[in-house]
Amino acid sequence: MSGTTRTHFGIRCRLPLRDLRLSKRNLIYRTGRGTYLFKDKWLRADRRLWPEHRRRCLLNYDLSMAYFRRLSHEEFEAALQEVLASYPQLRPVADLRDVADVPGVYLMVLDRHCQIYVGKACGKHGIKHRILRHWRNAVPFDRLLSGEPEESILPIDAFRALDTTRIYAAPTEEAGMLERAVADAVPAAFSLNRTRAGDLEGGLSEAIACRRTRSLL
Repeated sequence: MSGTTRTHFGIRCRLPLRDLRLSKRNLIYRTGRGTYLFKDKWLRADRRLWPEHRRRCLLNYDLSMAYFRRLSHEEFEAALQEVLASYPQLRPVADLRDVADVPGVYLMVLDRHCQIYVGKACGKHGIKHRILRHWRNAVPFDRLLSGEPEESILPIDAFRALDTTRIYAAPTEEAGMLERAVADAVPAAFSLNRTRAGDLEGGLSEAIACRRTRSLL
């Protein structure tokens, strides 16, 4: 449906609608030439591994969706409200243009799946820029899984714009400590953060060491 748009948090999003929500059909990104997108060499270098990795990614999707359906929306809402009460500087955002070029901590709520993602925007790029990157980034084929299919948390960048139903933000120049505190306050069952939040001085190695998983069975 070319030329048709939907405005979501002040941002004009293109239709068709099915591409603005995560589905099993759009979980694995393929380029215009039909090839996968890679970040690392380990999978890109051996095509023989691709079919099995694809199967594992789709299994993780199925297990994750079944896990989400088992969660209590009432318990989720209570947990969210407790986080917001503990950190009143997190205020609702109706229009992302209001937090353009604004550094700070943001909270993305995915009500349908009873999930919360906590992130931060630092430097010259503001909260709007970071959230749009989550909505528009394609997850590399080799980064869809973080561990085994039965334990891997779906990456926030796999979800699409309309999966995010509420946004809260706390403007601050010192976002690292607040991001970690807020993320740690979200119960693990409701958290989409795949690793420890906050400033990770060890970079990728520390992120891997602090990797979070969940039992999806």
